[in-house]
Amino acid sequence: MKLLEERRWKQATSQLLKVIRNYDFNDNTRCSTPCLKTWLESLKLEELDEPLKMLGVVELSDLSDMDDRELASLGLNKLQRKHWDMGMLQVLKAKNEAGLDGKNDDPTFRGWLESWRLFRLWPIMQEIGAYVQQDLLDLEPSEYSLLKMRPLEAKRFEQAMITLEEEFQAWGEN
Repeated sequence: MKLLEERRWKQATSQLLKVIRNYDFNDNTRCSTPCLKTWLESLKLEELDEPLKMLGVVELSDLSDMDDRELASLGLNKLQRKHWDMGMLQVLKAKNEAGLDGKNDDPTFRGWLESWRLFRLWPIMQEIGAYVQQDLLDLEPSEYSLLKMRPLEAKRFEQAMITLEEEFQAWGEN
């Protein structure tokens, strides 16, 4: 690269990273949420993209489902951990604000799976004969392994099942 091109490239890169770091995570509209990869790049943690995907992280809000053991498995050094913690504060704040809208975005089974970030399990659900949320209530906890879930998917699935059971208990009481 020529000298001026190199300067412009550095300037553009710097400006882009500044925009990404100043991203408004409090804006809870779906189209304004950065993807996981963009978020990792803004924190200079792009090498974590694949390990996080292997844990079952699909989008930013999945990060708050991680426990200390899963975080330790990423092998972050002190500087990376500092960046991670700064980013997680943004993610947690955004997740809390997004949860306040009280909207059930899509009542279909497919929409329900997507809302719990479990859509990867759709083909497996079809194989075992689950076509609506209620079908999942027929599964015993010992049978959850049939779904071949990744660690964070298993956590989200358990949370989804608790919510589903509560919904149907409340419905049955009315």
